[in-house]
Amino acid sequence: MNGVLEEIKSRRKLSSVRWIKWPTAMLLVAAVVITAVIWLGRSNQAAPGQTVQSGRAASGATTQTSEGGGVTVVVKWAGKDVGPVFKVTMDTHSVDLDGYDLTRLSTLRTDDGREALPLTWDAPKGGHHREGKLTFSANALDGKPLVGTDTKGLELIIYDVAGVAQRSFKWIP
Repeated sequence: MNGVLEEIKSRRKLSSVRWIKWPTAMLLVAAVVITAVIWLGRSNQAAPGQTVQSGRAASGATTQTSEGGGVTVVVKWAGKDVGPVFKVTMDTHSVDLDGYDLTRLSTLRTDDGREALPLTWDAPKGGHHREGKLTFSANALDGKPLVGTDTKGLELIIYDVAGVAQRSFKWIP
């Protein structure tokens, strides 16, 4: 009879150990899966304010994207022939974009350090989506043509959108 009682105690102890180990193992597996999903999700996104060249159109236009602060900014420049005119799209699910006036938040800089300020930003109010043309003067602040035959690079800088201090978009004309 003692042998039977000891066998029952031994089985209870073994089954309770399995019961404790099984939920612990499942929690561990769940934690690993969740961590992997979060890590993979972050590694596929651009860092806040990072600009990623995302395509080149047949016309030579280049589109670039900057993600950060819950806002995606996409800028397309059609090239030298169009001049300093950019199509800018801002999208978000969480920020009201109507308060951002890109004529006050943008600068265009050439490779030699000359700068121009925007003349117009024709995007209508849209809440979580805004799209329009950001147009700069054909001449830099020093009066010289902004985009000329000797221009080797342009950089559009958009400041302070959704907590991202600076978003930079660069082109080689």
